[in-house]
Amino acid sequence: MDKTELYNNYKDYVKSKIARYTSEYHLIDDYVQEVFIKAFDAIDRGLFDDKNICGWLATIAKNYVLDQHKKKTIKPLNRDDSGFIENYWALSNYMHEEYDYTHEERIESITQAVDNIKSDDVRNVFVQHNFEGVKLVDIVKETGTPLGTILARNSYAKKHIRKELGITINTARVVQTSN
Repeated sequence: MDKTELYNNYKDYVKSKIARYTSEYHLIDDYVQEVFIKAFDAIDRGLFDDKNICGWLATIAKNYVLDQHKKKTIKPLNRDDSGFIENYWALSNYMHEEYDYTHEERIESITQAVDNIKSDDVRNVFVQHNFEGVKLVDIVKETGTPLGTILARNSYAKKHIRKELGITINTARVVQTSN
């Protein structure tokens, strides 16, 4: 069986398998293409199992979707991570100097504010960009989400954190508000 025949005969089967493992229906067709690219690569390397084509393609599809899911999963914030602390200070510059917070109190406040963001997508974009240093364009490429959506999620997260911390941004200066 040649590659074109394999694709035409099994693309709907692979699509149905992928649909079982993801709720991102807008990506299913892209995933089907990637699964067949992996399958064709395996054929070229002599790893093709023509005895159980359905099982072989289903395994490739399942593994591909799970790999994509793992890429999108964000590690929980680690308060002891030096990168977290350094990047935290950049964000905590919003706090007015006259307030006497200890380093630990600032870290706890900002971590709690980030943890309180209800949307995983919003929190993930914020953490990736502001704490892990991932460029927004790279987040777009990784997730397939439009840049405008990524920008909006990052902006919403910042607004949420400012609100949680009782910080308002005036045009010239930062003001701590009472809760």
